[in-house]
Amino acid sequence: MNNNTIKQSILKERENIKEFIKFLVDHNSFTLNTKGVDKVASILAEAMPRVFKHETVTGKAGFADHHIFSKNGKWDKPVVLVGHMDTLWKPEASFNRLYEDGDKLIGPAVNDMKAGLTVIVWALKVLEKCGLLEALPIKVIFNSDEEMGSLDSKKIFTGLKGKVSAGLVYEDGGIGNTVVTKRVGITDYMLEVEGVAAHAGLYYGHKSSALLEVAHRIIWLESLNKSRDRLSLNVGRIEGGLATNIIPDNVKCNFEIRFWDEEELKKIEDMIKSKISKPVISGCALMLVKGKHRPPLNQNKGEKKLFNLVLKTASALGQKVVEEHRNGGSDASWLSIVGIPSIDGLGPIGDLDRTESEYIITETVFERIELTANILLSPELYGIPSYKNPHSKL
Repeated sequence: MNNNTIKQSILKERENIKEFIKFLVDHNSFTLNTKGVDKVASILAEAMPRVFKHETVTGKAGFADHHIFSKNGKWDKPVVLVGHMDTLWKPEASFNRLYEDGDKLIGPAVNDMKAGLTVIVWALKVLEKCGLLEALPIKVIFNSDEEMGSLDSKKIFTGLKGKVSAGLVYEDGGIGNTVVTKRVGITDYMLEVEGVAAHAGLYYGHKSSALLEVAHRIIWLESLNKSRDRLSLNVGRIEGGLATNIIPDNVKCNFEIRFWDEEELKKIEDMIKSKISKPVISGCALMLVKGKHRPPLNQNKGEKKLFNLVLKTASALGQKVVEEHRNGGSDASWLSIVGIPSIDGLGPIGDLDRTESEYIITETVFERIELTANILLSPELYGIPSYKNPHSKL
């Protein structure tokens, strides 16, 4: 009975839901565009059911504020729903251009992850309209810095240790109706090299070029790549030098390591630290600095149980759900690392992030809203065996 009530409610709201996505996409919310992120936050806050208590956590280090919505219910531990408001589309990008093309909605950040934010808000609104929300203990977190590694907001997620039953994260679902049960960890490094500056025309033979030292290191670092399902390394940025006639005395090189296993990461890190302890070019000095680190989302017992619940719920709705192990990071990792069973990729199906053709498949927005609403009605989600609530009238 609840399934049909929810489905009919979503059917009535289809145009409003699409309009809501457009409203979010219309606003540029690049991570460091705090005014844009704040605008998206105000849209979300206005749309959230009033039964939720709204808390604002001041953003640090130049990030916009984070927003937490909470409500109690009939069980002790709430489930937490997570979505990030920031995007990687730079401030100069025009956002006011969402359009519909056949079975797709196309526009900047629609897939990563403004349609996912829509699923969170509208699943709760639909449950409220159906009179099914009141008994459910739910927490919602909209953070502002996920695209930068959640440098500020990670403490919010890890601070939920022992306080929530499960984590549902609304990054996009993958082609083929996937949800994400496992993700890589990501670690960033900066290698800085100090050389000796001099006029290039006065030097013959040996020169202590910081750029030449870094060139040797880049080739070696890239040789450490294993495979996508084990460990990958990418040198993504290099900065230094003043002019072609000056031997560069300071060069910085940034690289990342993506990994599935912390032990394998440690072996590579130890190898890198050992190799980079001495310069190839005499007269140069090297300094290796570790940057942001996001742990992997591992498929532990809790994650497997959570996926089975999602799979069972989807099957009952006639939806297809497939597991995906994704080679990208998300906030699900911060929850999982402190023992909160988490699943990701619960947003609509889409692709081509951060390109002019970024899209979602429109129908999957409504499917994922329906899926989320029904998952939230499951006692097992809150750690309550279903047999103890055979006639639950949520």
